Amino acid sequence: MKPTTHPNLIAFDYYDGPVEGIAAELMEGEDGYFRVIAWDDRQDERLFVAAKIGSPSFSQVLTLLGQGRDMPATSTWLPTFASEADREMVAQLLEGWRKLACQSGVLLLTRSVGAKQASGQPVVKQLEKRVAAAMRRDTPEALGDWREYLPTKSSR
Repeated sequence: MKPTTHPNLIAFDYYDGPVEGIAAELMEGEDGYFRVIAWDDRQDERLFVAAKIGSPSFSQVLTLLGQGRDMPATSTWLPTFASEADREMVAQLLEGWRKLACQSGVLLLTRSVGAKQASGQPVVKQLEKRVAAAMRRDTPEALGDWREYLPTKSSR
C-alpha cells in the first residue's frame, strides 16, 4: 500500500520555486496566501507578502481543484485547470487574497515559502500602495529596494 501524501502548498505561479499560491498552516498555523514581490540577483533570497486566507481554506481549494484528479504525492502542487470555471474561480480568489495581503499581510524574507512559516514584518499602512504596486508587476523587484522594510537579522 502506498503512503498517502497530499500537497500542503498550491503554486499558481512558479519560477525556480513557488512565486504565488496558498499553503496550509503558512501563517502562524493558519492557511495563507503568498506572492513574491522582490528577490536578489540570483533569486536565492525572496521577499514574499503573505496573509491568512480564512475561507475558503487551503483544503477546500485543494478539494475543489482536485475533483476527479489524482493528487500528486509531493508537497507542492502546480495545478492545471480542468475548466474555464476553475480558472475564473481561482482568478477571483487571487484578486481577493492580493487585496488582503496589501491590507493585512506580512513581509517574509526566505528562500522558499512553505508550511508553518515564521511570522514576518507587518505590512504597515505606509507600505500598502508600494506592496500593491509590486504585486501588479510581472516580475519581482530588486530585493535591495526593500531592505529598509525588512526584519533585522536577529528577528529572522
